[in-house]
Amino acid sequence: MRGLLFTVVFATSLVFAAGCGRSAPMAPTAPAGPTPPTEATLTDGGVADIDRAAKDTKDAVFLVEFWTMASEPPPDFALAANSRAGDNQARAAPVGKDKVAWHGVRKAEYLGAKYGGHFLRVILVNVDGPEKRGEVLKFLKDRDARHVTNLAWKDGPTADRYGFTGKAPHQAVFGRNGNRVWATGEPLAGTFDGLLFQELDK
Repeated sequence: MRGLLFTVVFATSLVFAAGCGRSAPMAPTAPAGPTPPTEATLTDGGVADIDRAAKDTKDAVFLVEFWTMASEPPPDFALAANSRAGDNQARAAPVGKDKVAWHGVRKAEYLGAKYGGHFLRVILVNVDGPEKRGEVLKFLKDRDARHVTNLAWKDGPTADRYGFTGKAPHQAVFGRNGNRVWATGEPLAGTFDGLLFQELDK
């Protein structure tokens, strides 16, 4: 009798647990691209390579950032508190020239690692040229930038699809449908992170 009672209670518990699982499903997530390498890598690439990397995961939001080791920051590049943790880019006094590359790579790696499972792809494109390749790769490895796609720019000075005209740093954000929703120099309502989260939540 005791064995029968245990069986009934156990079976009832399984049914209840299964029912609870159905009533509160978790939001589906999937990795946005291949498993990251053990350390940061740097590959020569142009527009076609950016396009290919962006399409590695269907329906992903993706951020492309053209960057250089030393450049003037754009007017909307700054640090501020972020409600979802980490750093946030907002309209404010820009960070100093010497910190732009450091912050850009750190922020990109943070976004790639934290939100990669929510269909965010981050692609960093360095425009310093082949003579700086070794220095750039060391810079990326020192900052463990392995959750992003790192490219060394090999095309000409412009990339119309990304709004890039040769001046770095420059960022472009694309929604899940593949259309550009913002690029550096265009009006930005709210914060940069807010724009990313808005697109990720769609």
